[in-house]
Amino acid sequence: MAGRRSIPWFGAAVLLAAGMVSARTGRGDPGPVAVPSIPDRVVSILDHGAQADGAADCTAAIQKAIDAAAAAGGGRVVVPAGRFLSGPVALRSRIDLHLEKDAVLLMTQRFEDYPKGSNVFLKFLAAEGVEDVRVSGPGTIDGQGQPWWDEFLRLKAEKREKEFARPQAIYVSKCRRVALEGFTSVNPPNSHCSFRDCRDLTFRGLTMTAPDESPNTDAINLGRTKNVLITSCTISTGDDNVALVSSGDPVEENVTENVVVRDCTFGFGHGVSIGSYTSAGLRGITVENITFDKTVNGIRIKSEESRGGEVKNVTYRNLTMTGVRYPIVITSYYPKWPKNPADAQPGTGANVPRYSDILIENVTLIDCRNGPLIYGMPNHPIERLTIRGLKATVLQGGVVFYATAALDGCEIRPQAGLPLQSFHATVTGLDAPALSGEYKAK
Repeated sequence: MAGRRSIPWFGAAVLLAAGMVSARTGRGDPGPVAVPSIPDRVVSILDHGAQADGAADCTAAIQKAIDAAAAAGGGRVVVPAGRFLSGPVALRSRIDLHLEKDAVLLMTQRFEDYPKGSNVFLKFLAAEGVEDVRVSGPGTIDGQGQPWWDEFLRLKAEKREKEFARPQAIYVSKCRRVALEGFTSVNPPNSHCSFRDCRDLTFRGLTMTAPDESPNTDAINLGRTKNVLITSCTISTGDDNVALVSSGDPVEENVTENVVVRDCTFGFGHGVSIGSYTSAGLRGITVENITFDKTVNGIRIKSEESRGGEVKNVTYRNLTMTGVRYPIVITSYYPKWPKNPADAQPGTGANVPRYSDILIENVTLIDCRNGPLIYGMPNHPIERLTIRGLKATVLQGGVVFYATAALDGCEIRPQAGLPLQSFHATVTGLDAPALSGEYKAK
């Protein structure tokens, strides 16, 4: 393709009507996100025998409170100030599990409390096949993950980590109208929360933290989900800050689409990741007004030929990244890309990654290590990538391999070397001499 292609995009919009908030596709009409409808009824876990001493097992009391509220038609189940120890709990339709100020819900650390069955997705708070669910703050869910991490790392050193399943703090599947709002999640044994096969999800005002070396503590995992708003969250964790995937056959019900991530602050973690499972397709993703401080990655789209699919209509705008190692990575070779693009092999089969119609706009990189890394496949190049208003101070410049990229108003200032190099790519708007030899990220 010669010359630049202008790709339309739409400004920010918020829709507040009929119980809906707005997530919008990157390029297209706004998509409404329906919010939970929950009765005003209030039930306290204290009335069902919970003790706030952090030692007594409150699992049965919390479940009884939830079940009683659900049997009455739904309502708010209150966890008051205090420390409440609990094992796995099932959420029901039309329930708001509300953690009041100074309330701490502690996950038990007994491995036997989380038996591994046919479903390997062990969980603490679970919602499956229900509607109108909320978990709200300002209290805290404390996963007390250290013993789980220690055991996992011990087994990993012996290459036996697959023998050990760790529970996720929140796991939601096949649900509609779910909201996580206003609470703090710390130190989960595995992910903070994972959602699969769900619609109409709201994540608002969450604080999610775990040490940067804690294994697999992704904050928000979304798989095969539609109509999602993530806003005003602060996340520092040991894996992806936000992860979007889609697995299975490329049929409509498996597509992840209409997702907005906005107005968030990300510390350590792996940034906003799309992939590596993309076989069912992802589209209509918008990431805007985000700060990244010392994350490993910022923008990351990743897959490979056995699990790839179509990723299109993705917009990133108004992002600031400081001290990020890989601020912009779009690659069809995961987990490792060929060092020399001349050695890149064509993808084969039905699941090769296909990326197109991606807009990156008004992104500032401050003291980051690498410029943009754009790496398509020889027979499936990345198509219609537009980068506007990129201002980057980096240790080394960027590369574009097997892609068509239009740059407009971009400044890449490396400490040494060229701002941008290319290989079998069409690049307009910024000089990108051909790379000869290997590319080595810093």
